[in-house]
Amino acid sequence: STERPGCASAAFYAAYDTGYTLGSPAVGLMIAFAGFTNMYLVCSAIAFAGAVLFWLLYAKPKGKLRAH
Repeated sequence: STERPGCASAAFYAAYDTGYTLGSPAVGLMIAFAGFTNMYLVCSAIAFAGAVLFWLLYAKPKGKLRAH
């Protein structure tokens, strides 16, 4: 919004820093206990779930498509 021009950037960088800070040790522990293969599988599942959630909440077409 025009009243708070830096709000979106601040939220993005706060989320990025939090994910980097918490994600790196979490993935390291996952590798130590489950191995690289399982780490990649879990991280892929998380990314896929995020993409599906985004599609369900924001990117679904609102109406029926018509053929021209």
